[in-house]
Amino acid sequence: MTEFKVPFSDGEDILIEKKSRFIGRIIKIETEQEAKDHLAKIRKDNKDAVHNCFAYIVKNENIERFSDDGEPQGTAGMPILEVLRREGVTNVLCVITRYFGGILLGAGGLVRAYNNTAKIALDNAGTALMLPFLNINIETDYALFDIITNNLDGFTIYMGETLYTDKITINLLVLKDEFETLQNKIIEISKGSIRPQVIKEEFRGKRIK
Repeated sequence: MTEFKVPFSDGEDILIEKKSRFIGRIIKIETEQEAKDHLAKIRKDNKDAVHNCFAYIVKNENIERFSDDGEPQGTAGMPILEVLRREGVTNVLCVITRYFGGILLGAGGLVRAYNNTAKIALDNAGTALMLPFLNINIETDYALFDIITNNLDGFTIYMGETLYTDKITINLLVLKDEFETLQNKIIEISKGSIRPQVIKEEFRGKRIK
């Protein structure tokens, strides 16, 4: 699985257009059910709003959904979805709640309003690049422990728990692209007596926007 982009955090922003108030919300999700649950809550909390339009993308389930929620067809849900696609984010729900201000915006005005609201809400949330890491264990004797840990500098890693028994087990996450280099270095240091054990692959996010 390759790298992908997600919202860095949940985010919210408001756009006022000809007295109509558009409240844009970006919510991090991992399943379609999470999207539906968040939608239900937002609708309940904003029962007096005229529209709660949305779009969401779920990576693992390969799902894209959107809704105009009563706005003229093609003026709300699709413009929101296009912002998410253009920014390249996934595992994301964008809901835009509209409180009508009494002035009609027309189809073009609605498209711009929903597009711009989705964009400023996503800008508020920020974007993170999810990179593949390997969760590994390195089991070493006490004599080599300091040498191995000193040679971890220069790698992209997150340290986990270190267990001290008759040997020392170091748990860490290492960027997948750097694993082979790290593995070769440890094999060289230990003269082949130590080989990192891969437990699983997982993703970590790095804010890029």
